[in-house]
Amino acid sequence: MRWAALLMALAALLARAAGAPNFALPGPCSSSVWKPKFSVPDDLRTGGLPKTLALLVTTPACPADAALPFGSPAPVLFFFNGFMNKASWYQRIVTQIASWGWAVVQYDTPSLSSPTVAAEVQLFPALAEWVAAQANDTSSPLYGAINPQQLATSGHSRGGKLASLMLTTYPELVSAAYLVDPVDLSPFSPESAENPSAARALRESGQAVGMAAAGITGSCNPVEGSSAFMWAAAGNGSWRGIEPGAAHATFSDGGCVVNAGADLLCGRGKDSRAQAAALTSTQALAWLWQQLVGEQQTVPPSESPMPAFARWVAAQQVAGTLEFEVKGDEGSALWTAEAARAAKEGGLESLPALPTAAEEEAACAVAGGR
Repeated sequence: MRWAALLMALAALLARAAGAPNFALPGPCSSSVWKPKFSVPDDLRTGGLPKTLALLVTTPACPADAALPFGSPAPVLFFFNGFMNKASWYQRIVTQIASWGWAVVQYDTPSLSSPTVAAEVQLFPALAEWVAAQANDTSSPLYGAINPQQLATSGHSRGGKLASLMLTTYPELVSAAYLVDPVDLSPFSPESAENPSAARALRESGQAVGMAAAGITGSCNPVEGSSAFMWAAAGNGSWRGIEPGAAHATFSDGGCVVNAGADLLCGRGKDSRAQAAALTSTQALAWLWQQLVGEQQTVPPSESPMPAFARWVAAQQVAGTLEFEVKGDEGSALWTAEAARAAKEGGLESLPALPTAAEEEAACAVAGGR
């Protein structure tokens, strides 16, 4: 993030208006899902990539008079799954982001194998080209509905690593990246030509990223190769929101049986999956807005979502559900001061009630573990 834009945005945090967006609430758009098949080009079918990828494309349907903070047509977010996870397991996060006018592209890889990181990074321009073609294809559900010139990336675990690598490898294509408890390297997946280090690339690029991090670490997100490792490499101006009650698997939701197994493997979070999704999507939307819109310095302070975001962050910090920081002494000090002022001013809208972890587990027990 460029410092001038960050400082101007945060200096205007307390300029408020009733109509300004609040990303902690559902946006004005509904969404629909399209499941096309993507044919992997023959010359890119390496490193375990299959002939076709099953895509999951979530597109927003917004009222004609809706005020869309990201503009129209919809920008496009590529969201990458965690290792062996499914695209549908991130439905809560994706649906909330789409409700604010984003189209979200995901894909599933074969269940019994995973392509190499290098192969997926090499494939990305072809996926971006496919998106651009859909925007101009009159037979496509995406015709005229998306802006292929505004691309961002996000992802969980291994998907966060991919999201970061897409940003650093293709800065001409990707405008921003938001990482969800990313995992870069581990004793089981050391750095190699097939598994390049996202942290190394991030450090060398100087790029800033947004990041949600689990407060509970374990075998799936070891300290030495995960979010703390990536945060150390991120450029000044990066955002990090540590969710103290979240474990690594809390960010995905594969259903009762899958979740129980993931919690056993990765550690059980104190937060519910619904709570983690709400915390994560709110931060992701604010980061994406700041990178794609806020830096342009064309939005009046009265229309900025940043005041509501600052008040939301302050409320979460008081409640102990979030530890938020901006990297770099100048940015961090300014954010802390403005967030404190926002907290004193108050006025945060009522947020939807979310189930607790205990309530989610009780619901699974009633449903027989399905």
